[in-house]
This record gives sequence, C-alpha cells and structure tokens, in this order.
Amino acid sequence: MEFREKLVHGTLIKRHKRFLADIMLDYGNEVVTHCPNSGSMKSCS
Repeated sequence: MEFREKLVHGTLIKRHKRFLADIMLDYGNEVVTHCPNSGSMKSCS
C-alpha cells in the first residue's frame, strides 16, 4: 500500500467508539485519529 505522506509511529492509549483512537506519538504528542479497523483490537492494547 502506498501512502501520500510519511507514516508516524505511536502507541494506542484508548479507543473511542468504533473509528476514533487516542494515540501517543513517539515524539511526545497525543493525538486523536481515525482508526480504520472497527474490530475489537484487544490484542493491540
């Protein structure tokens, strides 16, 4: 898969509903982002 911009590594903090997630980026910023996986993701947290 090709992306238009460089991907940034981060750690999952919390999921909100199905498609939103709080992520702590490696350089210290916390962001809310779209999460394309609407499944459980229990193994990721």
